Amino acid sequence: MKSLKSKYGLDETTTLPSDPELMRLYNEEREQWISDNCERKYTPEYYKLFSNLSPQTNAARDVIQFKIKSILDKVRDDNGTLHLNDLKDSEYLNLLDLYNQKRALASEYYTNGEKKVDIDLKIAQELK
Repeated sequence: MKSLKSKYGLDETTTLPSDPELMRLYNEEREQWISDNCERKYTPEYYKLFSNLSPQTNAARDVIQFKIKSILDKVRDDNGTLHLNDLKDSEYLNLLDLYNQKRALASEYYTNGEKKVDIDLKIAQELK
């Protein structure tokens, strides 16, 4: 991974190339390296789909996903099993709301029924 980062001129503080085409190439090589060298939970196709998302789509999804993970990590045991019944009612309701927000990202319509526009529409189309 260090040599890959070096190849694309990335340092410790820069995680992705700023040029969209270089970012796509970097992500492809990174995903291939991980697929070849690591055991992963999902299929290579799953990870390839996510590596091709735009930075805006990744950022929008990651904000929600990070919040979901922080809630679930509180009730995950050492074996990785979730114990959702250990969540407080407010945490559980927050979790459900976050899942709804995540689903709404992939919808081409806002919750009020209006068609999404601009970057919101692009994000929805990428996540379909």
